[in-house]
Amino acid sequence: MPFWIQTSSPTPVNATGVTDEDLSEAIETCFPMETERAFICWDGVNMPLCYKYDVSVIIDAVVPMLQVLLAREEGVARVVLGSDTFDGQWLLEWDKEDLTITPTWESVSVITPMVRENCKKLEMRKDLFLAEWKGLLRKVIDGIRASGVRIRAEDEFAELLRLESAIDGMGRLYRGSE
Repeated sequence: MPFWIQTSSPTPVNATGVTDEDLSEAIETCFPMETERAFICWDGVNMPLCYKYDVSVIIDAVVPMLQVLLAREEGVARVVLGSDTFDGQWLLEWDKEDLTITPTWESVSVITPMVRENCKKLEMRKDLFLAEWKGLLRKVIDGIRASGVRIRAEDEFAELLRLESAIDGMGRLYRGSE
């Protein structure tokens, strides 16, 4: 498979008593800089995602992306990632079963020219793409809960829970751990 997500085992900090405005801030609060990173593997290129500074930023693009992929049987959408070290745009085109992602990479923490050269159009089953994100959502949910951080925008955390529950199956590295 040309795309998968390794969530690793980041250790959240104790943030009991901290209240953040939104989901993005809560993720940044609950994960320290010095912890394990997630990795997106795209056609054999491993791109690290720092939970504190990448996942906390791209979550604002990932949630709507997952919402539209789950809600619409077919469509087209543009996803703008926007993190300093994981920046780019993905053009998504899908039908009931298949998904095509055409990326435009701006900046990635691994060598950006290598990513631009090797991480081109991706074609895969839509359900398998969604399953890869389930593990990352679960890791964020578990980290927020374990840290004790509170989120004023409770609806954002509720939506994260809903999305994680709505995605069938786990990604290829975590099948069987459900």
